[in-house]
Amino acid sequence: MSTALELRNVVGGVRSGTVAGESLPLVDPASGEEYGSAPLTRWTDVDEVMGVAAAAFEEWSVTTPGERQRVLLRWSEEVERSAERFVLAECRNTGKPWEVVRSGELPRAVDLLRFLAGAARLQEAGAAGEYVPGCTSFARREPIGVCAQVASWTHPLLLAVARVAPALAAGNAVVFKPAETTPVSAVLLAESAVGVLPSGLFNVICGDRDSGRAMVAHEVPGMFSITGTVRSGMEVAGAAAADLKRAHLQLGGKAPAVVFGDAEVGAAARGIAAAAFGDAGQSCTAASRVLVAEGVYEELVAELAAQAEVWRPGPPQDPDAAFGPLNSAGQRELVAGYVERL
Repeated sequence: MSTALELRNVVGGVRSGTVAGESLPLVDPASGEEYGSAPLTRWTDVDEVMGVAAAAFEEWSVTTPGERQRVLLRWSEEVERSAERFVLAECRNTGKPWEVVRSGELPRAVDLLRFLAGAARLQEAGAAGEYVPGCTSFARREPIGVCAQVASWTHPLLLAVARVAPALAAGNAVVFKPAETTPVSAVLLAESAVGVLPSGLFNVICGDRDSGRAMVAHEVPGMFSITGTVRSGMEVAGAAAADLKRAHLQLGGKAPAVVFGDAEVGAAARGIAAAAFGDAGQSCTAASRVLVAEGVYEELVAELAAQAEVWRPGPPQDPDAAFGPLNSAGQRELVAGYVERL
């Protein structure tokens, strides 16, 4: 029998529990098996980690872009060195097929980390000018401070890198909370940074929506970033406005695919299927509706039906599976409700 996975928050480069000792279950979406637990972070824990991040920011914020680039590049090497561990953890936590993560999402995450390491040295500068005799005016870009970030369960590892790396490259410190159902890869990401990034610079805390609310309500962060629903974004924007935190909102939508009468219908159907069915449709950029010219409607419907036969789900170890299950029992119920109401 395999040992249950017991995650811990990573605060100041150290694995730590929570004051209350509460936890959330880790469930394998492909099997429904509960295989471990993650800490349930509350206000006292959030207050502590914000202090740790704020202290780390003081030194990191005055490093040069070149220094930050070198550190981030070393981090990317650590992630790449542990690639198989990340793949297995991500697949068990999300139900994604191994090959989707191994050949797609993991290499993209490493490449993105390296790209953003380079971007640290290419920040845009505003033009200087003499608007008053004897004085020169110019814009100077400076780090914000502590960035509090929450990501969704759709692409846990990739979204973690996409949030954390640019903030660090610009000289900020980060407190990051992964989605409550998919925290494993973010914790591994923080553990891979221990000994590479300065202690306290990148911290991961696990928890639920109340944990995220505590982060945005805290006085320390200068910016809050979220990947989530429109409703969540509205709530965050309102809370951030109370003390003028900057808010970065990546929210869901209903992305349409538009097919005109002169389109190559087969190619259009293949593209729409990939955009709609990839990752079981669990993406903010998924093609969730199709607007099609009347003259090619019947042909496109037939082609899309054929594509639906090709794109089939399966467990992570199935080499022919195009995508895995929905993220959780709650998400399945939500989607099933849409279908029933049709």
